[in-house]
Amino acid sequence: MSGRSLMGATGAGKSTFINTSCGSSKMKVGRGLRSCTKDLGGTTFDLDDGEVTLVDTPGFNDDKLTDTEVLVMIANFLEVTYAEGIKLAGIVYMYDISGERMGGTGEQNLSMFEQLCGTDFKTNVAIVTNRWDKMEGDEELAEERITQLQEEYWADWLENGTKLFRHDGTPYSAHKIIRHLAKLPVKGTKLQKQLVEQDIPLMDTAAGEKVSREATELRKKLEAQFAVTLEKSETDISGKYDKRLKDLQERLDDNMKDFKRLESREKEVESLKSELKVLKDTKVRTHMWRRTKGFFGFD
Repeated sequence: MSGRSLMGATGAGKSTFINTSCGSSKMKVGRGLRSCTKDLGGTTFDLDDGEVTLVDTPGFNDDKLTDTEVLVMIANFLEVTYAEGIKLAGIVYMYDISGERMGGTGEQNLSMFEQLCGTDFKTNVAIVTNRWDKMEGDEELAEERITQLQEEYWADWLENGTKLFRHDGTPYSAHKIIRHLAKLPVKGTKLQKQLVEQDIPLMDTAAGEKVSREATELRKKLEAQFAVTLEKSETDISGKYDKRLKDLQERLDDNMKDFKRLESREKEVESLKSELKVLKDTKVRTHMWRRTKGFFGFD
């Protein structure tokens, strides 16, 4: 049994792609900047002479979920399905061509995606650019973006067998992408092999270490910002710049909020190892396997 997973940034159009592919609106689609797809979801439908299962995943840098939560959700799904012999025919990585140029968030998403896939699985990845209709009148700009992405961000992927597609929002376009993945031999991702074959705890995998490393870097950055803000606040207290002091106090409050969010995130990281031990419990794995069988239509 095999499936296809969709990944990409929040709002990249993953749920809409699934709806277009299966010809229904049963998937919950994101509207605006907030993601409506908090949990792993998906659908199974008939295509040509077989069944196709598409699984939607939340993106890293989601506005409602921490990267740790997203990683745990994806890892749990990948680990259980792989352990039970359900492998991925491929992964569709969605990219909104109408959005802003690739920045820090986009680079972080792509970097994390690489840790999940690994080099060997890149042959089973389709990078799909969409929302081309929103670039009407700006086709030249869109072409410049594609060239930049291919040269600066996607070159290694394309050199290792990843295919690049343009999705025009039609079922024909979506099915063309799915048919490409369907003909490929199924295989495991880097994260699946680390979790199942090598029995590596999640936070010790390449993806887990990246989340922990980024959390540490964020803490250092916030500490530096906090120190600068505090120093400027103390300097302005001795002066007569009331407005400046008020602005600095607001920045100080914002930094404190960031600290609280980061502390919560770090607690989640610390609790992951104990959570993963629970996942090894036979009853829990049996329960998750039953849910997985139901999702893929097994008896």
